[in-house]
Amino acid sequence: MLPGLLSTAGDGFFLQPAPSPPPAPSAGIALRATGGIALMETKVSNNNMERLQRSCGFQQGFYVPPIRATGGFSLWWDNCYDLEIIAFSKNFIDMRMTKGEIGIQSIATWVYDTLYREEKKDFWGNMESDFPPTNLPWFCGGDFNEIMWSFEKNGGIDPSPSRLRFLQDFMKKVELLDLGYQGYVEGTTSE
Repeated sequence: MLPGLLSTAGDGFFLQPAPSPPPAPSAGIALRATGGIALMETKVSNNNMERLQRSCGFQQGFYVPPIRATGGFSLWWDNCYDLEIIAFSKNFIDMRMTKGEIGIQSIATWVYDTLYREEKKDFWGNMESDFPPTNLPWFCGGDFNEIMWSFEKNGGIDPSPSRLRFLQDFMKKVELLDLGYQGYVEGTTSE
């Protein structure tokens, strides 16, 4: 099995960032990537997300609507990728990607973990059982609402060791590697 990769940073991920920003779309939103983008916790109806997707120039999209004022996923991608949605729920989207004429396949799972402590054990148990090992490269990213190590937390109450183990246990069982994070965190600087 090939090890997967995990990014715990941020609520979105650019599959392949554009080398330089293109002109802003007419809607005034300067967001664009070459390839695709995943957005978590959109809190916006599918109709509004479709309009935003088109204004950003993405040809394809997939949406999981928010429940009341929480959650919501949007995946947008260019025609250079063939994407097949394998499974989805309010907490994840699992997809198979094929890169155009080259035919290189990989799996990507976008996660939005629950905020509610009483739901976390079931959530992580389902993650372990729903994503068996694969021979394809696998990327798992999103908003895990968990941290790997206590030094990753900035402010507030220190996390309990029992809460930390959910993400660590999941990564160990499914053989994921942490890519780490480099960039801006509100109120701090990270180099």
